[in-house]
Order: sequence, then structure tokens, then C-alpha cells
Amino acid sequence: MAIFEFFGVNEVLERMIHAHAGLSALRDQARRSGMRTLREDGLRKAAAGLTMVDEVMAATVGEPLTSFSL
Repeated sequence: MAIFEFFGVNEVLERMIHAHAGLSALRDQARRSGMRTLREDGLRKAAAGLTMVDEVMAATVGEPLTSFSL
């Protein structure tokens, strides 16, 4: 089962990129704009029974499980 993280660029993010915003600021804005992280996508698929949480955690880095709401 593949998991995905898609960073779509909207007008706000485009302005931030042109202003040389840092990676964390870009990622924070992308998350506010609806981007799901690789781990979030994997955990949603685990909740749907398509993969296992252990596999998602082993294949991704990021926030601990307590910071997610599926």
C-alpha cells in the first residue's frame, strides 16, 4: 500500500516561496491549507484497514501518534 504526501502550491505559498520563507514556515502554511503529511496519510489508511500502524511508523518520521486525529 502506497502512502503519499502532496505539497500543492497555492497563492499564499507561492508568495512565501518568492519571499524565501523557511521550510518550517512553508510546511506550517501547507498544513493550514489542507496538506496531509506522509504519516497522516498512512495512519488514515491504517484506520481503514489497508495497512498496519507499525508499518506506517517504521516508514515515516514525524509527530508522535498522540498528535493525530483521524
